[in-house]
Amino acid sequence: MHSANLLAVLLASTSAQAASSLSNFDRPNLSRRQATTPTPPQAGAANANGYIAPPAAPLLAPPAILASMAAGVAGAAASAVTAAVPGAPPGFPPGPPPGVPAIIPGVPEPAPSPGAAPPGVSPDPNAADPNAEENKRKPRPGKPPGGPPGGPPQGKCPAVWTEVSKELSKQFMESGQCNDLARGAIRAAFHDCGAWEMGLGKTAGCDGSLILAKEEITRQENSGLVDIIPKLAAIGKKFDVGMADFIQFAGASAVKICPLGPTVQTWVGRKDSSTPNPENLLPNPRSDGDTLVQLFQNKGINPAELVALIGAHTSAKQMAFDPSKAGAPLDSSPGVWDVKFYGETIKKQAPFTLPSDIELSKQKDSAPVFKSFVNNQMGWGAAFAPAMTKLGLLGVEKEGLIDCTYALPTGAQGYRRAAVKRRWW
Repeated sequence: MHSANLLAVLLASTSAQAASSLSNFDRPNLSRRQATTPTPPQAGAANANGYIAPPAAPLLAPPAILASMAAGVAGAAASAVTAAVPGAPPGFPPGPPPGVPAIIPGVPEPAPSPGAAPPGVSPDPNAADPNAEENKRKPRPGKPPGGPPGGPPQGKCPAVWTEVSKELSKQFMESGQCNDLARGAIRAAFHDCGAWEMGLGKTAGCDGSLILAKEEITRQENSGLVDIIPKLAAIGKKFDVGMADFIQFAGASAVKICPLGPTVQTWVGRKDSSTPNPENLLPNPRSDGDTLVQLFQNKGINPAELVALIGAHTSAKQMAFDPSKAGAPLDSSPGVWDVKFYGETIKKQAPFTLPSDIELSKQKDSAPVFKSFVNNQMGWGAAFAPAMTKLGLLGVEKEGLIDCTYALPTGAQGYRRAAVKRRWW
């Protein structure tokens, strides 16, 4: 509609200019020039040199007629535009499309938008933005979309989590790399949530019982966390936050603080429990691949998600599996969140390797995924982050959860990074 309207405007303008230019031929000052111009020979007549003149070009129509014709074309185009819009109000269109100046006499300029500066006047930088209220209602770019699985987002992240984040940033980093307390926090996040299976419903799982139930820390499956749990508990108590939320927030913060670590969407609002979680629901480092895959499928975690989660061993050190080698890392760069773990496990080049990791690198459902993460930092990061978010909600009532991703160290930098090509799903 606007294109046709603009065509009518341009035709009318061009017609007026053409009529003005043609009228110059009627000026008296051209009579002398016309008088001195030689008269061309008649068509078909030969001059003294034998040249035969071609047929004369047809005479132009008088300027007045041309101007009338141009005006008629412009009027017809405007009529055609009006007729082409069904239900157009009388006199539509009143002028050129918005943003095109009216150049036809009698056609009004388009009405300025509310709050806009008059033509030729620069906008006042201190003037109130008429769209300010509307812009406030728009979602912030880069903010994690939607709410927790099963419900819309609820409320605003309490400010205390920003203070917790600052404290963890100081305690989890040494010499530019994540330290033993950081890797212990990551393991604690897995162990608090992992003691759960789908048959337990909204009980057990991510409930803080790893700290609140003294019995859990005495179990063999949690023996590597004996020194870490009291330190984490002290930080949580300092800020008077729920232990279930603190364990997951600390784990996600540790991942983010490790160089190359991704941003894990992190929720708060879980219910604490001092009831010990069931035993024998955490992975045994001596289990075979099929047993491990089935164990996690009972939690609703598929083999691809399992292999992505196991990649957290890139920052791990074994403490209890072989006491004679306590502190041995599971890849050659435990302070960096890289993918060396996958390649070094397959090639048996890691300083220390758990039998369960070797099993997953060969199991039929997990092996292709395991191999796909070798030298594939972005692919692994894109898979790990949502898998850890999913793990952090096992056994949790999702109604009323609050998204605190932006309280993590350095905020949500990289949270909505460009999509990467994933090789396995």
